[in-house]
Amino acid sequence: MEHVDPVTLTVVRDRMVSTAKQMAGYVENASPSFVTAEVHDLATAIFDKQGRPIAMFSDISNQQIGYFQIQKALEEIPEFYPGDIFIMNDPYLGMGTHLDDWSFYRPIFYKDRLEFFTMIRGHQMDTGGSHPGGYHAEPFDLHSEGLRLRPIKICEKGVMRRDVYTLITDNMRWSEGVRMDHQSFFAALKFCESQVVDMIEKYGLEQIYACCEAMIELTRRAIRKEIEGIPDGVYTGEATCDDDGTAYDVPVTVQVKVTVKGATISADFSDSDPQVKGFINSPLSNTYSRAQFALLTCIAPGIADYHNQGSLEDLRIITKKGTVVDPIYPAPVGCCPVIAGYVIVEAMWEALSKAIPEKVPAQPTRCMHPHIVSDHPRTGRSYEIKNFWAEGGGGAVYGYDGWPNTGPGGSGMLCKSSIEVMEASFPWRALQYKIATDHAGAGKWRGGVGNIWSLVNEGKPGLLMTGPADGQKLYSLKAGYLGGRAGRPNEIYIVRNGERIPVAGKRNVPLREGDELLHVSGGGAGVGDPLEREAQRVREDVLEGVISVEGARRDYGVVIDPKSLEVDSAVTASLRVEMSHIR
Repeated sequence: MEHVDPVTLTVVRDRMVSTAKQMAGYVENASPSFVTAEVHDLATAIFDKQGRPIAMFSDISNQQIGYFQIQKALEEIPEFYPGDIFIMNDPYLGMGTHLDDWSFYRPIFYKDRLEFFTMIRGHQMDTGGSHPGGYHAEPFDLHSEGLRLRPIKICEKGVMRRDVYTLITDNMRWSEGVRMDHQSFFAALKFCESQVVDMIEKYGLEQIYACCEAMIELTRRAIRKEIEGIPDGVYTGEATCDDDGTAYDVPVTVQVKVTVKGATISADFSDSDPQVKGFINSPLSNTYSRAQFALLTCIAPGIADYHNQGSLEDLRIITKKGTVVDPIYPAPVGCCPVIAGYVIVEAMWEALSKAIPEKVPAQPTRCMHPHIVSDHPRTGRSYEIKNFWAEGGGGAVYGYDGWPNTGPGGSGMLCKSSIEVMEASFPWRALQYKIATDHAGAGKWRGGVGNIWSLVNEGKPGLLMTGPADGQKLYSLKAGYLGGRAGRPNEIYIVRNGERIPVAGKRNVPLREGDELLHVSGGGAGVGDPLEREAQRVREDVLEGVISVEGARRDYGVVIDPKSLEVDSAVTASLRVEMSHIR
């Protein structure tokens, strides 16, 4: 590392990261897929020829598991050529998450020698399972969820393998759109190749390799320094989801034991519940990526853009085969990123909060994006809405309120699209979208707010699939740290002829024409004693509709005049003393 010019190193490092980010932008601007272009459910990366990640970019944390998959490809594909493209998605044979997420790789050659790989990984419109979109709540097994792909070339020496690729896309719904989506992926891979080759020609291969080694070593040192700052000890955590979608109202729990000693850290999930019949099981690669995400979000924020091989070497994951965090084929895994995956993150955060509470987020709102499938009355073709607008708030962290309306926990930059785009694309009309008052967990730093989101079906009867919805049971919610309180549970209703019909998560429910779909999302948990929140900040929350006048008094001990909306400072001080003595 001492032989690398620091200016050159910085330029190469930032250009590698920028290239990965530009790949994502390339796809988002060109793709016809709603979930790719609008929601941004994808990740990109550059690897060296050994399969070590050099630069990574991800809009959603569970997509960034390419470091597992490239190793699998190196084992199974005997030879690579310029112009190759290979893909994989299988959670057991391809080290994937759920079958909806496909990884596309392209080897990068320079002067006829393999030097690097580039990857783009994204959620597909469909994978050919028993129900559109892959979130069917009652699969028979993994095969019900879609097409399984171990590492396989779809393009060799720059020529598409039409027989292979056609076989794959013919077994998917909306295959025309899927192929168009893939064209944007192929172009992004080619763009990355051209950028890496340009860097090699500008700086020389030896210099580029030296920079890559230095990038990894600098990240490795930064991560180990942060781990050394965590007090040595054994810390336990657990988290629970509502159920698995087949055994109704039977909670499923993930338990972890985090052991820290010096610069070493391990997470032992062996005591987690056995694998389940439903589709929430988390394959080992997903478990690792979520546990790694949970750790990295609590340490070294200054290198958030620069994670690489050096970030991934120090966390040791221990599991027990046959558990919900390491299931045995053919256990279904369709909802692993957003159910078991979030539970894994929360269990890790609870354990880490016992060591470094000032750095760990409190519990965010659980996932809340039911999918809608039906036939479009204008086109006659089937459609699917990935309905992210109802997602609630993030958990607070020491010193900061939780982010509002953040999307699924651990989602990074996953986006809620424009409501107008949704209305123009699908036969559903928005009725209301507003803050859910008093749903955020109280604290010195409160949780992020939830929201109320409703839309009406102006099309044909369809199916509501609430697979990616959780947190409706009180036993799934947790208080925040240092005296912070839990957020409110999520709620889903179908409003039909004026009647509110409750709908649980992980269910398939018929929809009728004219049905209103109403979501009320909970808020994130708070951090710190609510009685220590500044009274004026509570007043600001009242003015914004985050907290009601009654909630300000009940949860924060802040008395606000309902007409003037001013704080009564004297009465507030007295009430807070009284409330602190009652506890």
